[in-house]
Amino acid sequence: MNDDKPTWESFLAWASVGVALAISALGAMTIGVWVLPFALIGLISIYKRANRRGRVGLISGVGIPILYIAYLNRNGPGDICTPFGLGGQQCTQEYSWWPFVLVGTILIALGVVMFLRIRSGSGMSNNFKGVLVAILVVGVLIFGLLASPSTHQ
Repeated sequence: MNDDKPTWESFLAWASVGVALAISALGAMTIGVWVLPFALIGLISIYKRANRRGRVGLISGVGIPILYIAYLNRNGPGDICTPFGLGGQQCTQEYSWWPFVLVGTILIALGVVMFLRIRSGSGMSNNFKGVLVAILVVGVLIFGLLASPSTHQ
């Protein structure tokens, strides 16, 4: 393939590998073990065939499972109880959803913006790279500080 101008197909291919790698990491103790071989096979296959300048799709792909975690915690933070069956109740502790939305959105936007810059031919200046890295670091720090579950009801 032509490495001069990345295509949206290469971006989406790299993003799908990013999704699989993120699921492998986030679900390491459960489903991640079973997803990891497929993620690695996909990574090797994409690396050999797809436009390598679309690699920034990996960043956007990692954001998608994080947005799913936000959806799963949409009623949090704290202990959330839901009725089931004949008078039963199931309680789970949920995190605050918005740090997940923030980080997931930042990652998706970061990958898309970087891809559009590469695709337009304007390249990635060192100043622009620095700003993107700063945004990513701030997003991760906010996520780390605010994603802990509430200890009170």
